[in-house]
Amino acid sequence: MQQINLLNPDLRPRRQRLNLGAVTLALLLATLGLAATAALTSRDLARVQQQVRDAEALQQTLQARLDQLHALAKRTPDPRLVDELNRTQDRLTATQEVMAALDSGAAGDSAGFSVTLAGLARQALNGVWLTGVVAAGPSLDIRGRLVNAELMPEYLRRLKGESAFAGRRFGDFTLAEHPAAKPGESASGDKDAPEPGPARYVEFGLKAFASPEVRGVAPAAAPAAAPATGGRT
Repeated sequence: MQQINLLNPDLRPRRQRLNLGAVTLALLLATLGLAATAALTSRDLARVQQQVRDAEALQQTLQARLDQLHALAKRTPDPRLVDELNRTQDRLTATQEVMAALDSGAAGDSAGFSVTLAGLARQALNGVWLTGVVAAGPSLDIRGRLVNAELMPEYLRRLKGESAFAGRRFGDFTLAEHPAAKPGESASGDKDAPEPGPARYVEFGLKAFASPEVRGVAPAAAPAAAPATGGRT
């Protein structure tokens, strides 16, 4: 009896043998990738931790100066001391807000936010001090005060040239001037209150947005920002 094999050997499923070299290379690449990711994460974490330490040191310095100014103001009610006390209090409050954002993660990408803070520090300008920096998604809200409105163009030029703001555009710009109190009258209008000293300053606000090229979408028509009361743009 003759048997005929009708199964074509070419149709049989072939088993792919794993090449030891290929497996070794794949494992090596995966290991290198994990090591690189861990290194980048560690570097970003170290940078954020350093930012927190710097903020804590600044907070301690400002608090010590604030206590000193309080003591001096009680003994000698010098208007210049009161003015410096108010500015120091503003800086201390802003520093505390930054630390709270870093600690709670409210700033979103903490590493990216620390880069932004470092950029703002690099572009510090005499006569300009910040009272608040808030990150909300791709936008950044910057608030501060000026001793003179003429400082704003120079400060804005510095921010535009800062590498930390590359790919961003600035908008929603507002200015509001706060006049000095009249002699014998406080800034609140109470004539019986003690003279607080010079209080004239210009409050500003602006936002930094990711440019359309960075977002990859067409720019939307934004409503014009209403001018602040008593301000000028």
